[in-house]
Amino acid sequence: AILAKKFLKMAIVNGAKVLMWENEIESIEPGKKADLVVVDLSRPHTTPVNDPSTTLLYSSYGGDVLTTIVDGKLLMENRRLAYKNYEEVLEKAIEKTEEIMENLEKVNYFLLLINTAKTNTAKSDKVISN
Repeated sequence: AILAKKFLKMAIVNGAKVLMWENEIESIEPGKKADLVVVDLSRPHTTPVNDPSTTLLYSSYGGDVLTTIVDGKLLMENRRLAYKNYEEVLEKAIEKTEEIMENLEKVNYFLLLINTAKTNTAKSDKVISN
């Protein structure tokens, strides 16, 4: 089993790399987009919090998000939407979703090529050993 902390790191850091956005996101530092969420872990279904990573991964859900900041812009604060132009935000979300899907298609194709190469290599090794 993968520890929750390691899984979250894989999702954040490797997710940025898989999507080819590691120069834009993945960490909090100058020059990168500030994409952050603040999650309320004090709700009945998330307490007690013995390990924040485990609680975040296994016990929390979308309704526990208090604050959301995307690209340095406050979108939600204390569970209240902080933007006025809903259509513009929705349009940007759709654009980003399309971009993510395009990148995932590239990654899936690449993984298919790797798996095909591994399968062919394994078959060749088996023929040689026989």
